[in-house]
Amino acid sequence: MPRRSARTLLTLSVSALLLATAAPASAAPPEGPTPEQQAQTKPPTVGGVESLGRGTGAQGKVLAETDRVVVKFKDHVPEAQKEEVLTEVETATEIEDPEIVKTTGNAEQVVESDTMLDKAEQQAVVETLEKDPAVESAEPDLIVVNGLAAHAASAPNDRYWNYQWGPRNIGVPSAWSHGTGNGVVIGIADTGQINHPDLNQRTVRGYDFLSDLYHSRDGNGRDGNPQDEGDWSPGRPNWWHGSHVAGIAAAHTNNRTGIAGVAPDARIQHARVLGADGRGYVSDIADGVMWSAGIAIPGVPRNTTPAKVVNLSEAWDAPTCAPVMQNAVNRMHKIGVPLVVAAGNAGKSANLAAPANCGGAIVVAATSSQNRITGYSNWGPMVDVAAPGGDTNAPIWSTVNTGAFSLGAPSYGDLSGTSMAAPHVSGVIALMKERNPNIGVEAIRKTLRDTGVNVNGLFTARGEGERRVAGVERPAVLL
Repeated sequence: MPRRSARTLLTLSVSALLLATAAPASAAPPEGPTPEQQAQTKPPTVGGVESLGRGTGAQGKVLAETDRVVVKFKDHVPEAQKEEVLTEVETATEIEDPEIVKTTGNAEQVVESDTMLDKAEQQAVVETLEKDPAVESAEPDLIVVNGLAAHAASAPNDRYWNYQWGPRNIGVPSAWSHGTGNGVVIGIADTGQINHPDLNQRTVRGYDFLSDLYHSRDGNGRDGNPQDEGDWSPGRPNWWHGSHVAGIAAAHTNNRTGIAGVAPDARIQHARVLGADGRGYVSDIADGVMWSAGIAIPGVPRNTTPAKVVNLSEAWDAPTCAPVMQNAVNRMHKIGVPLVVAAGNAGKSANLAAPANCGGAIVVAATSSQNRITGYSNWGPMVDVAAPGGDTNAPIWSTVNTGAFSLGAPSYGDLSGTSMAAPHVSGVIALMKERNPNIGVEAIRKTLRDTGVNVNGLFTARGEGERRVAGVERPAVLL
């Protein structure tokens, strides 16, 4: 379609998007940002980072220390030789009593030290490992902290539908005549699931991928129970982030209670990858999203109800995408399962946030109820689309729990962030997957872009009504 002024926001009709999904799948992953995306500058925004309502703690971080390293041994290296390699590394570096604690879905070994390693010690371990002819590559297994990219803050008959400006702004109700997500599973890689009447009937069996006791809070490591044990930290109560994200994507709809999901007939599957304080190892996150997509993970039961789209509403500061995470995205891309990720909430280029800077992911920025990019939302060459994320003036309502520091009762509440924008897009992709189950990741990305209007590389979705924004006639924003 004709390109509009560079200052217009990207807009998209969800109905038109669904009708466009007959396009053939495109199997090739992107080699990098398009020229349009590369030329993107910071778009006009509403408010600053403070519009998120969380002050300076807008985006997750990685700890300076970690006690784990991800090692890719070359093919056919026997176990005894691997142990010899680790013994030599222990002698040459500060790593203590290294032990292989798990194998990732990409056949990498995760090696754990008895003590934490600072950045210099990590680098020494990696360099020593990579000098060994039996090792193909090595990297620190970074610990993400507060990776939750959110903050507290014919119409269906659901009680709180009037609070849900997000689906209305992007024209979701009119799209339901074309698809509701029936037969599609949406993977939610997040803090886990809770008992909730607006989610229970939509939830299929998931898995807990937290591999250490501190982060998990459930007294054990990986197991078949993805129960959210609370993401609270000292001074901050629970957000119940995973259930909030799940409700946006696929809450039970037209049940005269609660909220309506974007894909009301889709199923939800939780992979618990973050726990206390939104913490988790990157290797656990990578395994969780791969398992959600149906990729086998050593030591984990096969996923019998694999997702057709996986949502990862997380962001942390990182100059590059960790190889263990990039490998996961690549494998999902190859089988046609998009990984939809939050752009991040630091009001800066998404190139500096993971997993938004992982090639092949579908990266989502956030808009306000006024259909403007929010001041906190990350932007830049890696962003594909923007969707309702809310702000302090008009947050996003969804499914939560009343418990502040323990499990309470099912409830509803508001959060804002690119975490909330991403599941709007995951829900829309579920509608697309119902109509064309074989549509590939690049065909999805192309459809999102081709049915939108470009603004410095950002695309936003629209509903039925036209409205004037910044002096430009355009439809209401979705993405």
